[in-house]
Amino acid sequence: MNRRGFTIVELMMVVGVIAVLMTIVTTSAMSSIRGSREKRADTMCMALQAAITTYQAQDPQGRWPGAIEDLAENAESGVLSESDAQKVFQIIVQRSTGQGGALMPLIDPNGLFVAPSGVQDGRGTGRAFSDARNGDARRQKLAVANMAFGYQGKMTGKFHRFNIVYHGQTDSVTVSKHCHECLTTTGCRNGDCPTCHKFEK
Repeated sequence: MNRRGFTIVELMMVVGVIAVLMTIVTTSAMSSIRGSREKRADTMCMALQAAITTYQAQDPQGRWPGAIEDLAENAESGVLSESDAQKVFQIIVQRSTGQGGALMPLIDPNGLFVAPSGVQDGRGTGRAFSDARNGDARRQKLAVANMAFGYQGKMTGKFHRFNIVYHGQTDSVTVSKHCHECLTTTGCRNGDCPTCHKFEK
């Protein structure tokens, strides 16, 4: 019986076909992951925005939380500083979990994406609010006052903070994924900006 093995050319063709198939599968999987991250970020953006608006609607004096009220009192439009924006999110979550006062459900915080407040945007990783609040074997629990609220960058999965814009003419707020510099100038001019949405597209 004459047994014939594979030639080098045939083996190379098989390896080539496998490589092409793996590339297609990997590209499809990465595209799905990026789409999922972007959809989750948009959902959280809208949820936080709705929670801030509900806070103002339910306040007896119609006041906005935190530094937003300072702008509202003067009917000024503006972008909150990153630290002020994070304090507003902390107020919303604390009210929603009953921390530091009466329970005032404004948002389900379990769907939020958080990181320690000292983490630099685009450099660190985040985790689900419930995991951060309860802690696990690898990482300690975080208090809401020590949390930064944001989303996973679409391309890298790294943590990025949300920002808040107050619109004086309409007395409304927008929660944004744009970096703070993009919102306060005509556009981010920092080519190495670790938070800019342009580099996450």
